[in-house]
Amino acid sequence: FANAAARAIMRDDDGIGFSNKGPVIRHAAARQQFNTILSGFLNDTLDAPLRPGGQVFVPRPTGRLPYSLLIRRLSATDEILSQSGMAPAAMIFLHDPVGVVAPDTEYLAGAFGLTPRETDLAMALYAGDSLQDHADKRGIRVSTVRYHLYHAMAKMGVRHQSDMVRLLARLTPPVN
Repeated sequence: FANAAARAIMRDDDGIGFSNKGPVIRHAAARQQFNTILSGFLNDTLDAPLRPGGQVFVPRPTGRLPYSLLIRRLSATDEILSQSGMAPAAMIFLHDPVGVVAPDTEYLAGAFGLTPRETDLAMALYAGDSLQDHADKRGIRVSTVRYHLYHAMAKMGVRHQSDMVRLLARLTPPVN
């Protein structure tokens, strides 16, 4: 399984592609490191301790910053089943330091009941704008932006602006 953001990254095929067996890492050394990490917790021999996982940086042919793959072993007690009915052994987190993937605005508005202005502000903060930046871009006062921020945070169940941004970073819209 790959979410929409991971599929988009792999579709670009800039160092990482996708096959029916999973991710395809184009760089030989990164591929070897990835396979070594996987074999470290897929090995079921009694003389080899299971390892929790690791991290691999995947160089990109375009010269952009490398992808980061964080590989984590799933324990046998996890009740996650793949579509094939087999229990998965690993979870891979793929991070592109160049492309910031933001939550879908309709999903965000629907999930928390945000108004269009609150949604716009949340996305601006997620993109790194300050309250003043947002106010300047919209031609409104900072006090108006703070008003929208206060209401958006209340609806999202967070107390601080930084908590809002962290929550947005964790959101993954449903795959259509």
